Amino acid sequence: MPDRRQPHPMNSKPLVEPLEERRLFASTPFDPATAFSAKIDFITETSTTITPGYKADIGRAFGPRRNGGVYGWHASNEANAVDRDAANSPDDRYDTFNEFVGPGSWWAIAVPDGRYRVKLVMGDPTDFNRRDKMNVEGILALDHVPTAEEPWGVGVVDVNVSDGALAIQGAPGGLNNRIAFIEIQQIEPLNVTWTAAPEVNAPNARVEPGTVQVGNKLYRFGGYSRGDNTVTRETSVLDFETGQWSLLAPLPKGAAQSHAGVVSDGEYIYWVGGQYGGSLDLSQLLAATAVYRYHIATDTWSRYVDIPEPRMAGGLALFNGVLYFSGGDDISRSNATSTHWALNTRSKNPSWVTRAPLPLAGDHKGTAVVDGIIYAIGGEDGHGTTYDQHADVFAYNPWTDTWTRKASMPTPSSHFEGATIVIGKKILVLGGRTQLPNYTTSQARVYDTEQNQWTILNSIPFDRLGPVGGIYNGRVFITNGYSRQQGMATESYWGDLEGFDVV
Repeated sequence: MPDRRQPHPMNSKPLVEPLEERRLFASTPFDPATAFSAKIDFITETSTTITPGYKADIGRAFGPRRNGGVYGWHASNEANAVDRDAANSPDDRYDTFNEFVGPGSWWAIAVPDGRYRVKLVMGDPTDFNRRDKMNVEGILALDHVPTAEEPWGVGVVDVNVSDGALAIQGAPGGLNNRIAFIEIQQIEPLNVTWTAAPEVNAPNARVEPGTVQVGNKLYRFGGYSRGDNTVTRETSVLDFETGQWSLLAPLPKGAAQSHAGVVSDGEYIYWVGGQYGGSLDLSQLLAATAVYRYHIATDTWSRYVDIPEPRMAGGLALFNGVLYFSGGDDISRSNATSTHWALNTRSKNPSWVTRAPLPLAGDHKGTAVVDGIIYAIGGEDGHGTTYDQHADVFAYNPWTDTWTRKASMPTPSSHFEGATIVIGKKILVLGGRTQLPNYTTSQARVYDTEQNQWTILNSIPFDRLGPVGGIYNGRVFITNGYSRQQGMATESYWGDLEGFDVV
């Protein structure tokens, strides 16, 4: 068994052949009829019954079984199998178990590579001196303290298998882990299939514009408009229902033209901080304190409450009427900060207050809200100089004012703020900047907030730094940004999602 431990890119535009209007990176469709499944009941060698539909495990070492399966323990574990014959057991599956003894104990089953949904039932009907804490493929699946009322713990987790075997093992902090039965079902893998969408190509090039989606409309504010770092105040919107782009009231003169935090509450769109101007001479660029908000219904801008200090490329989130602005660079444009401020937009006299700082100073990170938790994803420091990329992910709990480190990104990256898309309990991140000398990436990756796990998907057709992204009718959309292959891009693509449970 395997071990179970677990130069500026916008200054040139290369020539590129026209992209055909065709489906790109198509993957083999998932077929539920041939998907792997297994149900294992952990019993003793002398147990007389087995639940219909289940295969028995009596504690033998990993290897082939007469029932056709290939599964078992790290070593012979028959001595730790128990049959209680207890009156409070709902059925025989709950009455028997086997125990993981010692940190090196594991159980595994041979499966085809793929994505699996695993239901794990741990427990003992009569002994509650336990803490059921188990990992499946290194992902925490269950953390349960038993009681007489709830002797059994149940965990369900989705995991990826890439080495031919699905393994479970006690997690740190567990005590007397006893497994009663396990159910394993192969499910549709997470992926995306890309299609060129020339009918909704952006009307003009933009790199690092502010991007926010409100309903079926995708808003685009300012950003770089040419390869010489020229910026614009233009505001435009894509109506996904009609497929039409339209101009709106431009950013006001007092607002920054790029690098602002942007979110919406459905009535207003907030434009917080940002960078004034555009120039190849980075010393001429300054961070802003100005905050504006755009009234969607009337297509008008108004000044709002300025942030306490100049910031550009910070992360902005909105939850429960409160704006949360974290990180970004100070007035120098290159010194990353960890500051974190909040403002209650529902207050009669709103003002910014200090909250727990980011654990790691950074700029150009993705920001997303899932179930009231704010995620700060990737980012960088040394903006304008070394562009040191981060893979770190942190989750902020507004109720406790605390940050928690989460699973790191597959690749350190930044500059994907406008293409950080929440899909249910998952966060899709498209493109961005990577560590020099690569500059840009076409990587598409998704973070599962429930499983604390990243999955790399089919790449977007071309690399994109500072793109615009959204979701409509169960498909994701990407356009604009800078590509080393396409230059200042206007080309758009739709992505058909697989395994995301979207309609």
